[in-house]
Amino acid sequence: MTPVTLPYLDAKPTLLAREPILDRTGRVRGHELLFRDAGSGPSERATARLLVAGAGDAELASLTGGLPAWFKVSRQFLLAFDPLPLAPGSVVLELEPDPIVDEALLTRLRLLRDEGHAVALDDFLPRDELDPLLRYARYVKVDVAAYGLGGLRAVLDRLPEHPPVVVATNVEMPSQADACVRRGVELLQGFFFERPRDTEVRPVPIASIDRLRAVIALRGSPSFEEVEAVVAEDPGLTVRLLRFANSAAVGARRRFSSVREALVLLGSERVRQFMLLVLLSELGEGRPALVAASVLRGRLCEALARELGTADPDTAFTAGVLSTVDALLDQRLFDVLKTLPVTEELRWALLGRTGPVGAILDTAIRLERNRAGDAGARFAHLGEAVSWTDRALADLLV
Repeated sequence: MTPVTLPYLDAKPTLLAREPILDRTGRVRGHELLFRDAGSGPSERATARLLVAGAGDAELASLTGGLPAWFKVSRQFLLAFDPLPLAPGSVVLELEPDPIVDEALLTRLRLLRDEGHAVALDDFLPRDELDPLLRYARYVKVDVAAYGLGGLRAVLDRLPEHPPVVVATNVEMPSQADACVRRGVELLQGFFFERPRDTEVRPVPIASIDRLRAVIALRGSPSFEEVEAVVAEDPGLTVRLLRFANSAAVGARRRFSSVREALVLLGSERVRQFMLLVLLSELGEGRPALVAASVLRGRLCEALARELGTADPDTAFTAGVLSTVDALLDQRLFDVLKTLPVTEELRWALLGRTGPVGAILDTAIRLERNRAGDAGARFAHLGEAVSWTDRALADLLV
């Protein structure tokens, strides 16, 4: 086979978006990554540059928390990268829709399969000319928003006796996710997990809610005594807070043996943020994707506030963390906020995306979902926020 030459050798790309891929239990099984060149949108060229730079496995693992990285590739990409400079099992290669199916492509797919690499057929709908690809695909992705449950059913009915795993994409509502699972879908992609479930009744952890109210009430720059008073009421919170303060995510230069020591050296605002994250992980027990979305959003909002200088970073962080509290509690956001001592600025930022904090929250959400336009092209800190989030979760969810 003659490799195809790709003119992809320039500056290192940056992360444009990361979207989790969940199994039917809500566990994260991988992340789809989109990379961009400087000042541009998603680009296969940027992905190629990452691999050519030799940063492949380590760089991707830092952006996925060690889970498989899913990224979109073309027929040309697969033919050019032979051998693929990545360890088998570290990636899922999402082959473009409707590629030219010929012996060269089928041979390359067979070799990739034999090497242990996973291939997904992106935006797949059955057609006779695409059937040969199914022999080598581990996954097929079906866009539920574009084709509906009927299109999903058509794919399932057309698959061979030993079929690839079906991934339903652009799943936006919990009811859609449930319908996909009932039809045999194993993996789901979309933001359905960030919405409250109307039909699910979960016991509300009253003690965690009470502590959350107390932490939210610590506005501005709380005194050491105010923060200690909240922590002292719960020895378990003290232990988790200290463990998190000593974690790699915090990056402190020394270990803390007491909450007061952490308060003195890190500051009461930062410790208050850590307390929010600890309580968030309690509320989101069993929902790791939702907890991760909350932590990432808080970090993004804080970074945006510092970069733009239009809002208080601590308030922006709180807005990001609380933006998923309705899904955490399976209640309407309006009803949840009535029970929490949030300021009017926070309330309207969360409910209506109004004011400087609301604008930052809106931008953070659009960044996560690759819908930020020019703002996304200018913002270069998503990769750092993602890596920090994964380090934090490693300590929050133990």
